[in-house]
Amino acid sequence: NLRRVVEVLREMEEPLELLERRGIDIKYLQAKGGAEPARLPRFRALWGDSERWFFERDEADAFVKQLEEEAQAAEDAEKPSDEEPQETPADHEPVCQLVDLHEIKTLNSQLALLKDFGFTYSDFVAAGVQNAEQVYPFHITRDESEVRLTSLRELLPELRKLGEKGLTLTRFKGLGEMNSDELWETSMDPEKRVLLQVRMEDAAAADEIFRVLMGDQVEPRREFIEKHALDVKELDI
Repeated sequence: NLRRVVEVLREMEEPLELLERRGIDIKYLQAKGGAEPARLPRFRALWGDSERWFFERDEADAFVKQLEEEAQAAEDAEKPSDEEPQETPADHEPVCQLVDLHEIKTLNSQLALLKDFGFTYSDFVAAGVQNAEQVYPFHITRDESEVRLTSLRELLPELRKLGEKGLTLTRFKGLGEMNSDELWETSMDPEKRVLLQVRMEDAAAADEIFRVLMGDQVEPRREFIEKHALDVKELDI
């Protein structure tokens, strides 16, 4: 079950980040448009300094149409009674702008899956304070250690931290980071380049070579260079 929940949360990660860059998070949606347990409002109507959220497109369209009609009626009321009514120009600026947030469509599909595990959108909102103490509704337990979470949103980052414990990440220079002359001289010149077949039985030896020559221990690398310095023309690395 945990693996499936993590997969769903991973699908939600990018759309949540995109919305948050625009100042929209689940707590904001809850405050502005309300929310069903497994669904968030997707359509955003903007007019002036106001906004309103809708779950369904037809409801949003009806609201926009109503605003347009009210604005037109107000404009007509200000005109002299003997003036002929004019058709609205095709390129006129709309009174209300309707935005369809496709990220929320993705979130809703994933929230529907999380509902089967007993989670709702409110689990993504950080728990508050009770009796002057922070509430932690979720806990990750591993061996004798425990990580406390204020919301379900924190689960993925904390699992990544646990997975990275004890790992050492080493970065090597890639071919794409060389300048063209260096790349040609070291790797691309047909007269100098060598194509070698690597077999499974070579894996242990190859791993040892990488450990010695590219590891963080200086002494084994120095010993290797001193031992093979005179054989450099026949050295195969």
